[in-house]
Amino acid sequence: MDANPAQDNQVDNAAQNIIDNPIIDDNTAKSPPENDNEEEIEVISTPEDREHIEISQVLSWIGFEDAGQRKNLPLEAFEDYNDLTHLVEKDIYSLANGFSSRIDKNGKIIFGLRRTKRLISLVHWVQNFGRISSVPTTVDHNTKSFLVVLSLATERAAVRKLMAD
Repeated sequence: MDANPAQDNQVDNAAQNIIDNPIIDDNTAKSPPENDNEEEIEVISTPEDREHIEISQVLSWIGFEDAGQRKNLPLEAFEDYNDLTHLVEKDIYSLANGFSSRIDKNGKIIFGLRRTKRLISLVHWVQNFGRISSVPTTVDHNTKSFLVVLSLATERAAVRKLMAD
């Protein structure tokens, strides 16, 4: 079967569009065809690409709605889920302070308390997957359901802390 460069370019553009503009409403990340005659297009990418897309999606769900912020934050703070497994709450506070002290043209981001707490919850969520030797995934989640699992991750972290004391 001959490769179709136009189709390959279309798939690449679709993947980049997902990275730059992930879904930020309550729809699930994968939407079915609108009617029976429409084909569902599956973007085939590497696991690393999928992980970067998921991280961008997660950042939008926790309040980083600006595409530039979703692109720059992972570049400088955590490139993948593995990086998140090694962070602690203090690291997130340092990250928030570091980004807020920048000047606007150098990528200043004001996290605020809500987004800071949600980033901490994200760290706990990723670490929970590591505890069960599993890979984090956002499949079948939307904004609302993901914020619920983040709350559960925070509650579990609080219980672990109480048990350790």
